[in-house]
Amino acid sequence: MIRKSHSALLLLPFLIVLHTSPVSAELDAVSGLQAGNQLTAVPANGDPKAVAVSLANGFPLWYLAGNGARLAQCLDTSAQIAGVGPVDPCELLLVNPQFPPSLSNLANVLYWQAEAAFNYVSSQNGVLVPGGFALLVLALEGAGANEGAVVDGNQAVFSRIRLRIDVPVPGTYQVTHPFGTFTYEIASAGQRSINQTQDVGVTQAQNFLAAMRDRNVDFTNPANLPLNFHPAFDDTGAVVNENGATIGPFLQPTLQFSVEDLLGGPVTAVNGNRYLGLPLAPGFFPLYQPVAGSTFVHDPQGESVPANFFRIELTDPPPGFELNPGAADPQVLQTSDFLVAGKIFNHGANQQPAAPSVKIGVLKGRPAVDIDPFAGFDLNDFDPVSDDLVNGVNVHGIDPQAIALADPATGVFRNLTTGMPLLTQTRTLLSGATVRRFTRSSTGQSLFRYSVPSAAGAGFSDRFHYVLQDTGGLTSAPAAVDVLVEDLRIDQADFRVKTGKWQISGTTDQSEANAVRLYAGPRARMTGAGVVPPVATPLVGTVDLVPLPEVIDYRLIVQGLPQQDNNLEVNLHVDGPGQPVMFRLCSTPNRFIFPFAPACSATGGVLDLTSFLSGFDLLPAASGGGVLNFSDAVDAILAGKAFVNVRTTAHPGGSIRGPLFAPQLGAARVNAEGKWEFRGKAGVIPGLLPSITARSVFGTQTYGAPLRLR
Repeated sequence: MIRKSHSALLLLPFLIVLHTSPVSAELDAVSGLQAGNQLTAVPANGDPKAVAVSLANGFPLWYLAGNGARLAQCLDTSAQIAGVGPVDPCELLLVNPQFPPSLSNLANVLYWQAEAAFNYVSSQNGVLVPGGFALLVLALEGAGANEGAVVDGNQAVFSRIRLRIDVPVPGTYQVTHPFGTFTYEIASAGQRSINQTQDVGVTQAQNFLAAMRDRNVDFTNPANLPLNFHPAFDDTGAVVNENGATIGPFLQPTLQFSVEDLLGGPVTAVNGNRYLGLPLAPGFFPLYQPVAGSTFVHDPQGESVPANFFRIELTDPPPGFELNPGAADPQVLQTSDFLVAGKIFNHGANQQPAAPSVKIGVLKGRPAVDIDPFAGFDLNDFDPVSDDLVNGVNVHGIDPQAIALADPATGVFRNLTTGMPLLTQTRTLLSGATVRRFTRSSTGQSLFRYSVPSAAGAGFSDRFHYVLQDTGGLTSAPAAVDVLVEDLRIDQADFRVKTGKWQISGTTDQSEANAVRLYAGPRARMTGAGVVPPVATPLVGTVDLVPLPEVIDYRLIVQGLPQQDNNLEVNLHVDGPGQPVMFRLCSTPNRFIFPFAPACSATGGVLDLTSFLSGFDLLPAASGGGVLNFSDAVDAILAGKAFVNVRTTAHPGGSIRGPLFAPQLGAARVNAEGKWEFRGKAGVIPGLLPSITARSVFGTQTYGAPLRLR
């Protein structure tokens, strides 16, 4: 065990008082709020309310070290390195690794990490003695305060120095690392006899200056040494150097980046991002390399050298014992190679982005609508010079997660105590409507969910404001979102079979509506060519759907089945990352598994099934694709964000597959009285379950209306 004074607990209240006047370490600054349309730098003794954070997750945009290294949030799960391929640049921890990083999917946010580790053996009178493993972790990370979940309001950034060392014999061990040294008196040897973690800032929710501060306590006095680390005692907790210093400045690789051995840095990825180094190469092979940046001077024999190494020295070895047999100094273990991770912040030209005004319609009777302020903008094809979302020169793209509700005059709504943005809190408007920001975990994109007041009738309109932020940290001026409750109706829908002509008419109560687009009912055509990779199969299939407020009617036909397949299953999936199943249309082996799907019964090689789906049939897995309720499922189908997959014994992953789509018939002009009509041929057949949907210029979408065949 480690010998420490148990009187430390009695001193905790006094140590907390002393810590309120911290000494600044060698992390110089953190990103600050805008001044003159540029970000400022807030020092360790500055105002915590002045810190600028990402509107995507509420953590600071960057930290600046004394050596000039300015590191951004490292949230990239993969980077393409020319001549190498995809690599892991950040060692990021996600709650659901299959989904992109977002506020709801983060376990931690990495700014910087340098890790050294090695195995060793010792000897006693020439006989080898198992030694063990030694680990040093240096890091600046964001996480949930007090080891809680990462949620809005609980963000904390901490500097970590962690030691985990197996000790072969009792004795006095001096441990030196780039930011200090500490001596341990070990009474009981064994695994992790030295096990210390110094996390500075982990208890300070939304005080992002705490991680930059040294501890203002004389830790050379044994009476001040705390007991083993516990998060609740962070600001007076475990120490791993004599002066309680935190990390800083950031260590950096000393080699130039080389494709051949993947060592060195900085590394420039294909997308222009730059990293200090690569922690993990393809295949998750760890990369260790020499570093520079230590400001702690180690003086082993009268020669002062920066401690760019991890060193363990046994100062009172037992007779005949060698900690590191065969070494020049047999009582010293040392490595100068570190695994380094960190993303370099792009500090180039940046001007304030412009948030687009949004006008969106919601069908009368719908309880809520999800609003995407970036609809119509291709954020993957961002042009930093001419894009409509930026003004002038801007080297940064728009972050599709970084949106927040705002006051039209004062900007982002903020916590009055911490000064930090309120990102996910629900706001009630004067109309009685509520609006909140949420993020779809499958895509990582943030949206606004507007809940319509229960008393809102046709013609009701409402307004709220929001801002967006670019990846450089500049925030737009507030822009308006207008919500219109539209009574959009289809009154007549006829198709003349002999002539192939359509006659569809209806009304809208929105005077600004000038046109309505019309679509045939959503459908899918499934073939082996639609499977990835393609499957050679004689099977073909079709499915037609009629989406209604509380049910989805469907007819499914699969042809070419050679015999009754006892593993036949047909599923309706959400398209996008993960592609989870929303509904089972039929399922032969699983028909007794809740929720109960119809059996896939084929006759003469043909499966022909007519049935319906309700909220009861929605699978929990659909939430991973952003489908949280039945209305979301209907919206995904009408938006063409779903597909049908047929699984068989021969191809359990998918034998035939096809996307759902709604063929557009054409558009109808709206007259001064709010009436519209479409007549003529459209080159579209009605389908197995004939229906029609209409969509106004505001995005208001009707449910399926029955089509009469004449």
